[in-house]
Amino acid sequence: MLPMPSRGAEQVAPEVIDLIPVDRAVYLEQGYIHVPGVFTADEIAAMNDEAVRVSADHGDDRPWTGGWAPADTTHTLLVVPNLLQVSPLFFDAAQSPAMCEVIGHLIGPAQCVAGMLITKPPELGQPFPLHQDSAYYAQTYDDYVIATIHLDATTSENGALRFLPGGHAHGPLPHIRRGKSWLDPATYRVANTVEVCAAAGDVVCFNIHTPHCSNPNTTDRPRVTVRLGYIPRKADAARAGWVP
Repeated sequence: MLPMPSRGAEQVAPEVIDLIPVDRAVYLEQGYIHVPGVFTADEIAAMNDEAVRVSADHGDDRPWTGGWAPADTTHTLLVVPNLLQVSPLFFDAAQSPAMCEVIGHLIGPAQCVAGMLITKPPELGQPFPLHQDSAYYAQTYDDYVIATIHLDATTSENGALRFLPGGHAHGPLPHIRRGKSWLDPATYRVANTVEVCAAAGDVVCFNIHTPHCSNPNTTDRPRVTVRLGYIPRKADAARAGWVP
């Protein structure tokens, strides 16, 4: 497990309760699920304020490069890779009762092993090619869940997440590895993906093997999300490490 701020409690989820409707069957079949209204407007306002602070103090410009992108395009991506280590507020959000309930419905009692703040800046915000996160880490964790807290509403114009339904069932797929990794577009087509537009406060969860992508942010406002990684409570966190 990642070293985290001391909060007086082990970083594990409580037993699953049943206040937020989460359809596990849909998640298992499709490889992703959209859970509306997990966080309140006040909670999201506090997270947005904290996002500004940690981005100023710890933000790193990390645009993706590689042959998937046209050579004449320029994009930017601002990330805080070790978010839970530098922000007690996001540390608490990651293991809040609401998040523990959502994740608990999917994989049972869990532990959070990774956290990252991802900002697509205005107008030039980074698009992502179709890829699996298991191309980078946790290939052997079929029940690794990535949960994305939306601090802003997402649309086609600012880069809402897109998923290839059922793609997780094939496990880790071969990727083209020139710069960042991406799936061969001749075989895995963005046209076959489903766009999941979400409101601020919503959480979108997906399996580590689910192919996903997103459009650039072409709007005049940043698009900010928090990306969290969860594995079952009894799993070995040391084998699920995030590789930037």
